[in-house]
Amino acid sequence: AAVLVPAVGKIRGAAARASSQNNLKQLAIAIHNYEAAHGHFPSDIVDKNGKPILSWRVAILPYIEQDNVFKQFKLDEPWDGPNNKVISQVKIKTFMSPSEGTWAAK
Repeated sequence: AAVLVPAVGKIRGAAARASSQNNLKQLAIAIHNYEAAHGHFPSDIVDKNGKPILSWRVAILPYIEQDNVFKQFKLDEPWDGPNNKVISQVKIKTFMSPSEGTWAAK
């Protein structure tokens, strides 16, 4: 059994690296698809005074198959506003490191 422990660790590490690479590819594709649709790369969502209130990551949610989460955000409310603070707690697998463990689906 002790002989198998290092092998299992190597396999898990390789799987985590492959998952990380896949996440990065998905993000790159999403950013390029956003640019193709909007004519510019994603940037932070700002209020009427130009103050950033939501991350550019919210803007690309529809491009990483998270349109349902995107639609729940109020784009005129800061991330820590009453609605968006709850939605911002949703864990998006593409944004997370596979080495952090399992993802909680909300």
